[in-house]
Amino acid sequence: MSLLGKAAMLLSFDIVPEAIVEHDDWHTHEHLPERLSIPGFVRGTRWVASHGNPRYFVMYEVAELATLTSAAYLERLNNPTPWTSRMMNSYRGMTRGLCTVAGGYGSGMGQAGLMLRFKPAPGTESSTREWLLQDVLPRLPSRPGLCTAHLFERAVAPQMTNEQRIRGADAGFDWAVLVTGYSQDSVENLAQADLGMARLEQRGATGAIGATYRMKYMLAERDAGSMEVRRDDLTGPQIRTLLEEHLRSMHSLSPPESVHALDLDGLRRPEITFWTVWSAAGLLGCGALKQIDARHGEIKSMRTVAAHLRNGVGRAMVAHIIAEARRRNYTRLSLETGAQDAFEPARRLYESFGFSRCGPFEGYVEDPNSVYMTRDLRA
Repeated sequence: MSLLGKAAMLLSFDIVPEAIVEHDDWHTHEHLPERLSIPGFVRGTRWVASHGNPRYFVMYEVAELATLTSAAYLERLNNPTPWTSRMMNSYRGMTRGLCTVAGGYGSGMGQAGLMLRFKPAPGTESSTREWLLQDVLPRLPSRPGLCTAHLFERAVAPQMTNEQRIRGADAGFDWAVLVTGYSQDSVENLAQADLGMARLEQRGATGAIGATYRMKYMLAERDAGSMEVRRDDLTGPQIRTLLEEHLRSMHSLSPPESVHALDLDGLRRPEITFWTVWSAAGLLGCGALKQIDARHGEIKSMRTVAAHLRNGVGRAMVAHIIAEARRRNYTRLSLETGAQDAFEPARRLYESFGFSRCGPFEGYVEDPNSVYMTRDLRA
C-alpha cells in the first residue's frame, strides 16, 4: 500500500481563470505547509487535469480518520488566513470527501493519475467493492506504465466551517478510485477500458465522473520538516550567531527607538522562556514567551534561519508558544512586530493563528514602525 496514512481527504474543484497563478503560489507556499503542520496530516499532493474536469484534484493523506475531525484541523478551517480568505472567493464547484482507504495496491506514486468519483447503486455496494478490490485494482500496478491503485469510501460528512462559508457549501461524494502511473498514455487508456464510464455503470456505479491528471506538487510532513522544539539555555554558538543576526536585521530595518528585539541578557530574564527549533539539518529558528502577568503573555524573538524560510519553522514555533501559553492558563497572548513591508510575512503568519491588531500594551507606545497584535486564548 503506497499511501502514508489510513485515511484521506479528496478535493476536486475549479479556480476562476484570473486567479490560477495566485492560487498555485498560495497553495504551494502557504496552504500546503499550513495543512501539513496539523498533527496527523502526512502528505499533500496537487494535481491538474490533462483531460476532463474539474481542473484541480488535491489529496491529503492523514494518519487516521479522526485527524479530519480533530480540534486542530477545525481550528484552521474556522480561522483562515487573510490570503486563504481571499483565495476562497476564487473557488468553484468544490467537492470534498473525508474517506477511509478501503484498499490499496502497488508502491510509490506516479505523476499521472486517473480519478473516478461515483456512488454505488443501492444494494450493489458489496458486489461493486468485491469487483474492484478482487478483480480490477490488484492487477493494475503490475501493468506497464502504472504504479498504484486505491479505492476510497466516504466515512464522515465534512462540518460547515468559516472557509466553506466564504467559498460556498461543499458538495460531497461517496466512493473514489485513484490509479497512478508513470505513463500518461497508460493512464489515459485505462480510462477508456477497464475503468471506463460504461464499465463502471455496468457494475452498479451511478453518477460516475472521471478525469486524468498530472501531479504538479507534493509536500510530505517530513519535507515540511520533522521539527523538534527544545527549551534552550542560550549558551550554544549557533543560537548566539542567529540572535546576533536577528539584532543586526532589526536595526537595519527600524530606527533604534523602534527596535524591541532582546539580546542574550534580555532573553535570560526570569520572566522569559526561550526555545529553539531543530531538525536533522540543524538549527532552524527560535522564539520566546514573556510573562507579562498571570494571564497575559508576549511572543518575543521570533527568527528563522535564512536557509529554512518558508518551510513552516515560524508556524511550528508559534503553535508551540500558543500551546504553552494555554498550559499556563494565559487568557491573552500579544506581540509587537514591524510595520514595514519586510515584516508582511510575519504579520500574515500571526494573522493565520487568529491574532488581530491592537493598541500598544505593557510599556509600548504608539510608533509608526510598530504593529501590535493580540489574541484571546479563550476563543
